[in-house]
Amino acid sequence: MKYTVQELINVLQQFPPELEIKTELAFLMNYPDPIYEANKHKPTEELERIARASATELCIFEGNWETGISDLNGDFEKYYKNREE
Repeated sequence: MKYTVQELINVLQQFPPELEIKTELAFLMNYPDPIYEANKHKPTEELERIARASATELCIFEGNWETGISDLNGDFEKYYKNREE
């Protein structure tokens, strides 16, 4: 099932607020190239905040970026943009 951000929030609000999610989550968001170009030299935390606020696509994977993510549906290649090239 696919969710909007609000739909996912609504589902999560059905659980106790202090309940820990046992799996790690890795977020992949895409946002307009002009946003990246205007902000690419900002500190990572600030660029990440701006990217989240400007996102046009969002994928949530199980795992983390350091040790690896689970991509059962093969969505990573479909949505990943390497902006370092």
